[in-house]
Amino acid sequence: ECVALIVRTKARMRPDHQYALLVLLESAVLYSDFTTDASSFLQQVMQLTSSEPFPTLDMSSCYQALLDLRHAPDWQDTDTLRAILLYTRHSTIPSFGGGDSAWIQLSSDIS
Repeated sequence: ECVALIVRTKARMRPDHQYALLVLLESAVLYSDFTTDASSFLQQVMQLTSSEPFPTLDMSSCYQALLDLRHAPDWQDTDTLRAILLYTRHSTIPSFGGGDSAWIQLSSDIS
């Protein structure tokens, strides 16, 4: 419900806002491309189910995936990238095996 509240509120404020969904496996994977259709996006979120347990999660892959989205050909300099991370794996402690270069690049663009 929290994600739905955020998305619906944002969609009312700015109908052209875009949403994309990443899922966390052993690394972050793009699950759906950007869309302005908030209802479709929320439907995809609600259809997510738990997956098999993974022994590791490289959190640097999340930052790299966000950086890749930011460097997509249709990205505009006026766009703002926001991420909501929902992490519910009680048995896996995330690590930063890939280093922090993507995080440094993302955080250096914060104004």
